[in-house]
Amino acid sequence: MTYFILIPVVSFLLSLIFTPISKYFALKLNIIDKPTGLKKHSKPIPYLGGFAIFLASIPIVLTYLLINNIYSSDIIGILTSITIILILGLWDDIKMLNPYTKLIIQILATIVLITSGVYIKIIYFPFWLNITLTILWILGITNAINLIDIKDGLAGSITFIASMTFFFIALGNNYQFIIMLSGGLAGAILGFLIFNYPPAKIFMGDAGSEFIGFLLAIISIQISYTTINKIALISPILILGIPIYDTIFVIIIRLLNGQNPLHGSPDHIAIRLNKLGIPDKYVLWIMILVEIILCESAYIATTVNVYGAIFIYVFILMLALIFGVFLSKVKVK
Repeated sequence: MTYFILIPVVSFLLSLIFTPISKYFALKLNIIDKPTGLKKHSKPIPYLGGFAIFLASIPIVLTYLLINNIYSSDIIGILTSITIILILGLWDDIKMLNPYTKLIIQILATIVLITSGVYIKIIYFPFWLNITLTILWILGITNAINLIDIKDGLAGSITFIASMTFFFIALGNNYQFIIMLSGGLAGAILGFLIFNYPPAKIFMGDAGSEFIGFLLAIISIQISYTTINKIALISPILILGIPIYDTIFVIIIRLLNGQNPLHGSPDHIAIRLNKLGIPDKYVLWIMILVEIILCESAYIATTVNVYGAIFIYVFILMLALIFGVFLSKVKVK
């Protein structure tokens, strides 16, 4: 078990190596994000940070699997599907894809995952409902992480905290493959954040946000959360609460304004906090603090009885609704 604690450390060190290399090649190949439209950064910033995160995390997992001769249909399905998503993200970073093409490929990757035996398995639900929930969850989290990647350090910070939370929960389950995935991902994201913290020197791009989102969605449904109360399975919603909340918020706002929810607009929570006069660096730390509170609440909900868990979930839901109504009144244009 001590060996697994070192996984985030190793991937962190690898990320410190691969991120500058990725930045170098992004500049050489002109894979950069130019400040146009909704993008407000002052100068072009190289992409490929997501590729560095992939290189710093997944090869560690593959090495462990090969050394220990571990393989199964679910592991092959997970590795295949996340590779499809990484390639999709790289393609999108190089040649901007329309959202419908991205969605179709994401669905195909999800089907690969499901056919390998990786899907939500709530024993109280029929098979078709578990499959439907799996598709909605995987696609929802993948695109939710992509949506919050709008400010330096934001998506990376939130997903690092979520990854570490899943890592410590997975340690208690002793599912070694998921421990490797979550720990490797956490360390790789942290190494990337050294270069992505404001002002960012490199972006993770869609290759990073979609890969991380897809992988976190997989990790979240491969973990058993508690035997103390049956509703602890809601915990992943809290752990990934910020991207889920922001996605639902902007979809509702865009629909109310008669806009296509798949098309970007400056209506995210972080942007609205800016409009209240809060500087970017404080918005980032506010979001980090909220994410830590949500992850801690998710953990506590797994340790108390069903009534205690319900209280935690309802209390957070009420705060979210009040905060959402307040933010919806903030003018963003």
